[in-house]
Amino acid sequence: IFYFLNEKWEKIVEKALLPAKSRNKTRHIKARVYRLEHDVFFDAEQRLFCNDNGVIDKLSPAMSVLLEHFLKASDHTLTKYEIYQIMGKDLEEYSLDSFYKMMGRFRNKLEQVSSVTLHNDGNGSYRLVFPLE
Repeated sequence: IFYFLNEKWEKIVEKALLPAKSRNKTRHIKARVYRLEHDVFFDAEQRLFCNDNGVIDKLSPAMSVLLEHFLKASDHTLTKYEIYQIMGKDLEEYSLDSFYKMMGRFRNKLEQVSSVTLHNDGNGSYRLVFPLE
């Protein structure tokens, strides 16, 4: 079972994965909607933060990819090197100043729409921390 938003973005509904037929093969359609907290969801396909009242905010394509990687990662943790790879940056050519500015923007966006926070462990890893964790 997963959650998805209807086409008007008004309400969250629950649906089971449905098989879709494609040239005699059956595959499952997977929604890319993640629950950040009780009433805040992230739709990675549309790059939208939503709640029961509708759309809260939209993420840039790069930030959306980064957030989805954090959500899929073990313990919601990524190393600085993994983040560089996800963002398509070369360690030698991407300045630390640019990296920290990007992470600051990412952290601020999360805090604007939810109670999810981004923590730096001081050893080069970043972790999403969810409410009541």
